[in-house]
Amino acid sequence: MSYLSRPQINFAGTAHCNPSTANNNDFADIFDVDTLEFTPVMTVIQNSSGPQVTVIDPPNQQTFPYQGATSASDCRSWLMGLLYNIQDGGPYGQQAHWNYYGDHATRLDSTTVKSVQARPGVVVPSTDPLLTATVSLIGTPSPMQFQDPVIVDNDPYALITSQIFSHGIQVTATDGTVLISASPTSRAYAYYISVFKNLDPNAIGFQMVSAVFQLAVPSGPGLTINAPANSPALIDLAAAVASGAGLQMRFCFYDAIYQIAPNDLHNSYAAGKYISNPYIGLNLGSIGVLQPGELLSAPPGRKLTIQTMIPYTLSAPCGVKTGSNSGKANLGVTPVNIDLNNAVAQQNPKSQFVTLSFCVFDPHSRTLEVTSAGHPSPLIRRADGSVETLAVPHGPVLGFLEGSEDYPKVRCEIHSGELLLLYTDGVTEAPGVNNKMFGPELLRASLEETPFPSQLSQWTQSLHKKIQKFTQSRPQEDDITLALLRAH
Repeated sequence: MSYLSRPQINFAGTAHCNPSTANNNDFADIFDVDTLEFTPVMTVIQNSSGPQVTVIDPPNQQTFPYQGATSASDCRSWLMGLLYNIQDGGPYGQQAHWNYYGDHATRLDSTTVKSVQARPGVVVPSTDPLLTATVSLIGTPSPMQFQDPVIVDNDPYALITSQIFSHGIQVTATDGTVLISASPTSRAYAYYISVFKNLDPNAIGFQMVSAVFQLAVPSGPGLTINAPANSPALIDLAAAVASGAGLQMRFCFYDAIYQIAPNDLHNSYAAGKYISNPYIGLNLGSIGVLQPGELLSAPPGRKLTIQTMIPYTLSAPCGVKTGSNSGKANLGVTPVNIDLNNAVAQQNPKSQFVTLSFCVFDPHSRTLEVTSAGHPSPLIRRADGSVETLAVPHGPVLGFLEGSEDYPKVRCEIHSGELLLLYTDGVTEAPGVNNKMFGPELLRASLEETPFPSQLSQWTQSLHKKIQKFTQSRPQEDDITLALLRAH
């Protein structure tokens, strides 16, 4: 399922996660991953670039001599002890992180469909029951087993980290009608873990971490789409799934805030109250068609590197819950080009190709990120009237070769009042007398005009007239497309 494939159901809501975090200990050297044995002498790890991590309770016990099962109880007490460590809840934290006694349950709570993107030609009315439906992952149907899906963490340094085991996907209308029932699901691997999603400068501990999960249900008797006549969106999805290989779901858990402060959790442990401390975060995802040949999940997966961090205001974990509890993350331009290339290549029976300039502008940092699929380089008109060419290395044209990921990108700053011009090669290759082309020099000179019109459309209309004059109104041999943008 490409990010750009259709049809697609987009949803968002709350993420409930209650994993036991003891095996995610990265504050003490407790386990040898090579021998798969506990370390004989467990030692608190110090961060050379950060503050000292000090064991407060048990007091001054920076090490623990593990001697097998006979010392298991004392070892648990040590792992549940309190640290002075501003990186995990500040100023305190547990060696076993924030949830020693989690039961591993996870859910999509209060999760509803936010939008539906149908295939071309399909109109989805606002009354479509899918637009107000609830999306959920369901646990095992047996009352003797877990009622919620289960989230399990593996070695946090491995390629395969968190995994979710669920029985199925369910989409339910407001009247209780089950619109989509899909089971059994594949195991959902977190195919990318990011510690810089929604990076608030004041974020502490797990709040800055996100995980992207992917799962699927192949076509079969367990996959049912109930498509009533008043739901063009479901009729479209059912038809697309029938010609595909099943249903796929991809979602992100992010902005996690655990509910009990580390010192309060430690006091509960000391009083013999071994409670869990789940985190409540946000989820965002989509449901679409599993295409033939696609992976049911993505164990290590393609790592979607977060290119640009966007700070935002948010109250710290375990503090007063005020202000916005959400934020934006910019995945950058490269993953979009990869998915767009694959989408074009998969739906290209005539073996044609497309060129593209793809830009992402971050208004907070004033940075522009650009990647190119064989497209002419953009032009920037600076505040002083000078014009520069943004030399973007050309990646492969779209649709030529599926799977290509070689899309270099460049970054630059654009300030208020400055202009960005994107154009097709039909502009610079417009033929004049003696087949001389309009060329990039004339285009640059036109953009350097002084004074520049306040209305951008006046300039584009003026340029189009110049091209017509240059070509002496000969029929166009190629498209002439311009996009002129001004930064504010």
